[in-house]
Amino acid sequence: IVYAPFAGFGALVLNTRRAPFDDARMRRALASSIDRDRLSEAITQGQYAVTDSDQPSFSWAYDPGARLPPYDTAAADRALDDLGWTRGADGMRRKQGRPLAITLAVFPEGDTAVRTAEYVERMLAQRGVAVTIKKVTLAHFYLPKSAGGLLMSGAYDIAYMAYRSGEDPDDSDLVTCAGASNYAGYCSAEIDALETAALATTRVPERSALYARVQRVLARDVPYVYLYAPRYGYALAGAMRGFAPTPFSPTANAWRWEK
Repeated sequence: IVYAPFAGFGALVLNTRRAPFDDARMRRALASSIDRDRLSEAITQGQYAVTDSDQPSFSWAYDPGARLPPYDTAAADRALDDLGWTRGADGMRRKQGRPLAITLAVFPEGDTAVRTAEYVERMLAQRGVAVTIKKVTLAHFYLPKSAGGLLMSGAYDIAYMAYRSGEDPDDSDLVTCAGASNYAGYCSAEIDALETAALATTRVPERSALYARVQRVLARDVPYVYLYAPRYGYALAGAMRGFAPTPFSPTANAWRWEK
């Protein structure tokens, strides 16, 4: 078995287009409700390490100081109480008589995706949040809004997504207001300005500093709860030589493979 890190991540998308997820305090409370270490260990046996960023740890743009809200059930409960979502006699949270009930969308083609959704459902239920899992085939999950794509249409509350990055750290398509893959519907003038500046220079130190700021703003605002930085395993026949997968492609050096 040959292992290689993957240029991408698994995450929960919080739909900032609709209440109550348009409030960063709610998004942080939900992030604090999710034990990401448990997800990594129980579902992937640590093969998919926990991450706090959309930048892979091997990238020159990665900022190890960017940190999502830590798993802290007491802090999550306090935040939800402060937002007016208080527990009733049945343990479920309500605000002005309305239950805190959300839909968690996931594509059924991925076992990791489905199991993650099931674990998250239970974790949020422990905080008094009622979760309904909605399975939507990959054929409709990532399509553009004009084609009825689930994520871009905003017809969900939270969704599990898997995302493949490129070698360059440019993530403007995912996090800017007009980004073609801005699945969370997140819009921040601060992020747009940082992303524009990062694309206006070719100097790596300057770009690295700008992307570090981007990662810290995203960790503060939590449009995405980053979960996994995958490491893929490839099974080889015993006689095969020269196989050297990269984070971007397992076939990058296929011309050197030998049996």
